[in-house]
Amino acid sequence: MFTRAGAEETFHVGNRVAVLPLTNTSPDPSDAYLADGMTEELIFTLYKEGGLRVIAHASVMNYKDSGKRVSQIASELGVAAVLEGSVRIDGDALRITLRLVDGKTEECLWSQAYDNRLRDIFSLQEEIARQVTTILQGELSRHPRSPHRQRGSRSMDAYLLYMRGRHFWNQRSREGVERAAELFRQAIELDQQYAVAHAGLADVCAVMANRGYGSRKEAIAGARRAAERAIQLDPTLGEAHASRGVMLTEEYDYDEAEKELRLAIDLCPNYASAYHWLANLLHVTGRIDEALEHIQHALSLDPLSPIIGTVTGQLLYEAGRCDEAIQVWRETLELTPGFVPALTALSRASQAEGQWIRAWEYLQAAHELEPASVDVQAEMGLHRLCLGEREAALELLRRAAEDPNILFWSTYVGLGLLLAGAESEARALLEAACAEDEFFCDVRLTLALADALRGSPAQGLTHLDALERRHGCGLPTLTKEILGFRALVHAMGRNDAEARRALDALAHHGAGGAETVHGVSLLWLGDPHEGFRILHEAVQARDYLARFLKAWPLPPAASSDPRYQTVLRELGLPAA
Repeated sequence: MFTRAGAEETFHVGNRVAVLPLTNTSPDPSDAYLADGMTEELIFTLYKEGGLRVIAHASVMNYKDSGKRVSQIASELGVAAVLEGSVRIDGDALRITLRLVDGKTEECLWSQAYDNRLRDIFSLQEEIARQVTTILQGELSRHPRSPHRQRGSRSMDAYLLYMRGRHFWNQRSREGVERAAELFRQAIELDQQYAVAHAGLADVCAVMANRGYGSRKEAIAGARRAAERAIQLDPTLGEAHASRGVMLTEEYDYDEAEKELRLAIDLCPNYASAYHWLANLLHVTGRIDEALEHIQHALSLDPLSPIIGTVTGQLLYEAGRCDEAIQVWRETLELTPGFVPALTALSRASQAEGQWIRAWEYLQAAHELEPASVDVQAEMGLHRLCLGEREAALELLRRAAEDPNILFWSTYVGLGLLLAGAESEARALLEAACAEDEFFCDVRLTLALADALRGSPAQGLTHLDALERRHGCGLPTLTKEILGFRALVHAMGRNDAEARRALDALAHHGAGGAETVHGVSLLWLGDPHEGFRILHEAVQARDYLARFLKAWPLPPAASSDPRYQTVLRELGLPAA
């Protein structure tokens, strides 16, 4: 059973430590961001002292003002000790009070107060890290330290701006990352040599590109400039190499992206995001077992991260370990109640099981939390479409299409509009997304279907040809999808010989990846016996496209076939 504890890890709880969010006791409550930033810097510096596994910043921030006992926190995070304390800033005067507490007995292993000037914070962090490591592991000579790299700026104002930027970036909302970008730029203006500020700006651009916040092309270009500048300033900065790896992934340069992400892990083995992003890449390139190994490592370093937990569930689900995936998603919601991506993931899983009422309940819960969310609107519209409620689906999908952040969801909304009969609206949305990224795989596949539906199979094939030229055969799942859609476009265009040739090639690549398109293609080829058999397999394999069968374009003879009703019942859908 997949667990957050990271059972495959070779390290032991004894060398795992958590730095809890430092409490702000300054006269100015707005100085809280600096206490949070110092927590993150202590985590990094403590790791660099050598021999320790330190829980990621995002996970420990869940315990800010939680009121939980140290022993409970240590148990939940799987650590031997917890470092807690407070920060007080008054002008240039800085006071840090710390306690290192045994995770089981809650015995105070060490405590100390530091009085210093704010401008000396970097050397102070190193001193604290050395003392804590000494207490946990004995003489440091037994654990050679990694060469220390100065992350700090020569400008205290730049450092404070960087800390505030990380605070906003961690929110991941459009408003948060835009504010973070502004703060990182201000930090860079004050200190052009500040490598981690450049890396922070690269991370902002990577989130913008991935989530569709503004122009994808501009965001990728910005990520490239910022990451490469950070690497130029400090080639040992793991975060910068990870950011460059994500940027290369977005550009579909998977070989170079993998090199960068693995280098980031070598340079900073405690950086959970690098394992997370490498897992995403491995998944895209068809190495699901390796992806699961790396995502579990990420989860062991950042066990309370809701996004890492959600991605873990997605990878488990695609590996066929559905019960484990659902359990991970539920645990994610227990740790981060109301995390919308986990709710929508559980909704999709419920749909695949034919539990449509339960699936709608998850979506309603997500809608109550984020009523304006484009992804929730899209999922609700697609849910209605699956049930055959076209008018209700169109209303929801059109509302989603008006959102300025639609790019990330353009494939799903475009497919929904297309299957609901709004072909011109679907095409406008999909072509706009294609203009932002001409090799956006799912967009091209959906455009191929749109062309087949309007009787232009030759135009549909150009989209598939473009994908094949760009990506070759290096992506096993995409290769199967291209062959499946190629068969469907040919079959709908009455080019039976080419459709059969594509299906033979698809069979050569093995099962999985395009079952629904395969089955529908056979129906268009006049082979209902084999077509419905494949569609039954698609339902059993929980193929995502199978749930749209009530809206899928089928030849009239197939729609009236009793076996069609059988497949709908297997999906838990009402009769056509």
